Amino acid sequence: MRAATIRWAGPSLLAAALAFAVPVRAEPAHLDEQAAVAAARGRGELRDATEGTLDAARAEADEAGLWPNPTFEYERDRTKETGGAAIQDTYRLSQPVDISGRRFLRQDAALRRADAAQADGRQRLVEAGAEARRLFHTVLMRTQALGAAQGWATRLGEAETVLTRLRQGREVSGYDARRLSREKLAADAKVRAMGADLAESWERLRVVMGLPAGSPMPRLEGKLLPPPPLGLDDLMSHLESRPDLQGLRSKIAASDLERRAADRGWIPEVTVGAGLKQVDRPESRDQGVLLTVSAPLPLFDRGQATTRKAEAQTRASSADLALARAKAEGEVRGLWRRTTELRATALKFRESAVAPSKELARIAQAAYRAGEMNVLELLDAHKALWEAEATALELEFGAREAHSDLILAAGEPNP
Repeated sequence: MRAATIRWAGPSLLAAALAFAVPVRAEPAHLDEQAAVAAARGRGELRDATEGTLDAARAEADEAGLWPNPTFEYERDRTKETGGAAIQDTYRLSQPVDISGRRFLRQDAALRRADAAQADGRQRLVEAGAEARRLFHTVLMRTQALGAAQGWATRLGEAETVLTRLRQGREVSGYDARRLSREKLAADAKVRAMGADLAESWERLRVVMGLPAGSPMPRLEGKLLPPPPLGLDDLMSHLESRPDLQGLRSKIAASDLERRAADRGWIPEVTVGAGLKQVDRPESRDQGVLLTVSAPLPLFDRGQATTRKAEAQTRASSADLALARAKAEGEVRGLWRRTTELRATALKFRESAVAPSKELARIAQAAYRAGEMNVLELLDAHKALWEAEATALELEFGAREAHSDLILAAGEPNP
């Protein structure tokens, strides 16, 4: 079957991203997940790389559909005859003609390879968005973790202030003062280390988004805990829209068309020619029309090697598709279960551990001010609160990572 045009039109992730993508230069005051993903997909370098690949595939498809160039020949033959020399001039224009249909099949194969290139471009956009999504939530998690550590350090500073006031009114052991001071130093060091981790994550996200060097980190908007995932059946039904699987199917179709074209190798390519033959003799001039037909004899090369190559490519691409499809199904099922379980665990932990830890820390602070609790008990309450908050963030981030991987594995359905 001959394809008349390349199917580039239609709403698709690639078309939308390329149509509206512009280099991101402004420094946003706030940033959410969708804006980070859009900026990553709209980078000029990514657009140029994708468009370049598509243009090359289109050019190959156009080339495959071109007719061979005609050939013009001129021949002059001078022979001696009685009474003078005879001059024979021959003018011939010849054109190869494909009577086997191989050219049309190869053009269709080139169109399918162009479809595969288009799918590869969409896959690059999907992966760029997935990377931005992961980095955005890494920055968000580290921002919240830093805030929790700063809260821990602040509470220790308040306790240090209370200890100083208590020392003025009653006797406080030097051990308590030194123990609290050491805990405050550890909290401050933790804050600085987490600040460095946050800066590193922001630099990675900044580069992926295409922001200039030195761009300050905006205020991030969004929740670390992911929403409930779509149903497993819905996700599985969306697998067929994955760009990488679509690209493999296009490659299989291209190889099959190449095999069909090679199977017609026994049909020769005929070259037809027409021209003028003119003979000048001393006593006369003769002219005549010249018609030629030529065709190679397919005795040795009948496309056997090309057929085997195309069949091997089809077999390999079909196997790759089956493997990729099975792997995708396993990833979706596993990630769906992981996302669901981690999300439920994170919700339960924050409800059952973080809120009670906050209340215990408040009670411990009041009791220490009243002299009803020693400093070790106070430090234990504050550290327990920070550890509960850190654990809750780790669980939520784990659920978010699983959810992001699930979206990517399922072909980016509506999350």
